[in-house]
Amino acid sequence: MSLMGCDNQTRLHRAVQHDSLEIVKLLLARSANPNSIDSGGRTPLSLAVLRNRIQIAKILLEHGADVNRRSGVTTLLHLAVRDQHNTLVRVLLEWKADINALDNKYRTPLTVAVCDFNIELVQELLQSRWNARPLSKNQLRPAVLESLKAKKEVYAIITNAPVPITGRSVVENQESMDQE
Repeated sequence: MSLMGCDNQTRLHRAVQHDSLEIVKLLLARSANPNSIDSGGRTPLSLAVLRNRIQIAKILLEHGADVNRRSGVTTLLHLAVRDQHNTLVRVLLEWKADINALDNKYRTPLTVAVCDFNIELVQELLQSRWNARPLSKNQLRPAVLESLKAKKEVYAIITNAPVPITGRSVVENQESMDQE
């Protein structure tokens, strides 16, 4: 049951757009494809992530939606982190979203959270059981480090992280910051 409209959106896409949880459930029960792609390259799950539709995202994932499918130049986890949909980030992580995937600017979701000063998501990603890969020096540019000095709380979390954020030890990070 896909029946495409003029914009290649399925009924499932439209149900997600209109936040119609019951219609989404009905369509999935009738074998709607949770991984169908519209003319914009979006899946029903990517629409749910963009619109922060947590319950719909959970249902789509339960019915086989691909948590690691890219939405344009980025992943769904990047989108949720960027838009600060913290609960949805947790849902995607529970479904094993690739925490170390890179977007078109070679950033991980952790890099995006750091640059947005989202303390809650920085902690969540660092403590994820899927282990966020440490950020390289190139990923955490000096401009970001400078802005982190202004946001002492975020800087403290990052420098005290169990995994070195720049691929160096916490002591090396601190020495580097003291020299700047």
